[in-house]
Amino acid sequence: QIVKFGSTAQWLWPTPRVLTPELASEAMAFAQDIHADLGGTEIHSPLHTALTTQAHHDTYPHQVLVLLTDGAVSNEDAIFSMARSHKARWRMMTVGIGHAVSQTLVQGLARVTDGTCEMYSPGEALLPLVDRLASRLRCPPQPHDLDWGGMEVETSPNDGTQISPGEH
Repeated sequence: QIVKFGSTAQWLWPTPRVLTPELASEAMAFAQDIHADLGGTEIHSPLHTALTTQAHHDTYPHQVLVLLTDGAVSNEDAIFSMARSHKARWRMMTVGIGHAVSQTLVQGLARVTDGTCEMYSPGEALLPLVDRLASRLRCPPQPHDLDWGGMEVETSPNDGTQISPGEH
């Protein structure tokens, strides 16, 4: 499913679909027509709808890729809390676009859902970013255990954050 959002939201399809070659061209045309023309950044409502809409095939892993051009929102805590409550089924791969994006928002959404965040500035090469995201989507994060040889240590972050392939 692809959602354009601002002050309002526009959904590509009425319900999520399994992407087939036939639907890929429709999805690409919709995505290429996304512009910052829907007003402010109201993400809570469309994100809540996306997280609570059950896909037709529940056996597939659910992932959300959030592209933000302006992440200036006033309710970050509510967005983080809502996203965290759905992290058992959803992992967010966020991309902050531009110099004015709220890094707190895009990094926070990735962190609370065990996803990853990428930052993109106009003029940068986009293909390496897309390649990194594609590899992370193919390989779900794995928990990592460290043997500290009996020493008591406190790790940071201590919220159970996982590492995806290619991250350090």
